[in-house]
Amino acid sequence: MKLPHNKAGVVWGLIVLLGSAVFAWDIMTPLGQVPWLLYVPILLLTWWIPHRKAAFMAAGVFSLLIVLDHFLSPQGVGPRISIFNRSLGISTIWIVAALVEVWKRTDESLRQSETILRSFYNSASMMMGIAEIEGDDIRPISVNAATARFLGTTLEAMRDRRASELGAPRETILEWIRRYRECVQTGSPVRFEYLRATHAGPRQLAATVCHVGGAGPSAARFAYIVEDVTESRRAEGALRRSEARLHAILENSPTMIFLKDTEGRYLLSNREFEKITHRPGKDIIGKTDIDLFLWAQATVFRANDRRVLEAQTPMTFEEVALHDDGPHTGIVSKFPLFDGNGKVYAIGGIVTDIT
Repeated sequence: MKLPHNKAGVVWGLIVLLGSAVFAWDIMTPLGQVPWLLYVPILLLTWWIPHRKAAFMAAGVFSLLIVLDHFLSPQGVGPRISIFNRSLGISTIWIVAALVEVWKRTDESLRQSETILRSFYNSASMMMGIAEIEGDDIRPISVNAATARFLGTTLEAMRDRRASELGAPRETILEWIRRYRECVQTGSPVRFEYLRATHAGPRQLAATVCHVGGAGPSAARFAYIVEDVTESRRAEGALRRSEARLHAILENSPTMIFLKDTEGRYLLSNREFEKITHRPGKDIIGKTDIDLFLWAQATVFRANDRRVLEAQTPMTFEEVALHDDGPHTGIVSKFPLFDGNGKVYAIGGIVTDIT
């Protein structure tokens, strides 16, 4: 663990003190012996200094001291052996400095990644955590702030408490255990939904569990993510009801109703339209007027479509179509449909038979 910046000076002082002691010892030691090895453990102390280049700074000073020691130490061996000895010492110190630099850089990257992940973990709106199965109960090991907020408690209050003690219904706990076992059997994360009563009313929750345990006591350990999908499920239900009402209106309307894309391909048609063409809806989707009507009729229909697309405004036409009992005249109200960017993406039509 890195020391705070205000304590880094203490480490620097210790390095200077020990380095001076080694330097003094080396001066008194005859050439041929290697007191410079003691610079290596001193150099390792720079790991606790926040400054990224501290190891290289220390290595530079120690290298200078080794060179000075070569000239100031008593003669003990030949100059060639002494030069080799000192060169080896300088090389060793710089290699150690480089290793310390890589070590510090890797440690800093890991700490930054851990900080980012922890920040995401604690600030996420979804409930996350790690828990383990204990018999027929679940014990949370780590939970984020969102989990505590949802349960109306605090992280401290949740510590060392099981799911049953935190108010989880018995059937919910058993469902989680069953889903966990399913996850272990399949080897893949399992997603499921369940209802949970809260002080704000019942909430629909979507949980994903993933086995993370190994052999031993933690074999039944899993990670989880829980999302409150109550509002989205309500919106989906409202959308389905709206679609059902629209479908009922379309299917029971006595007029023909259709929807085409800008290329004239049918996207939607109602029951009355299907009666005229003698085709089920699935056989009309993707077809054009040329596929469904006589060429002379189809060209008129398409020409009127283009007029609406060019004007980008609703228009009314009188069109004739051949039915089983002969030609029928209809008042056709055609209108453009716009997307979120204000671009026309389809054209709708309502046909009133005035024959």
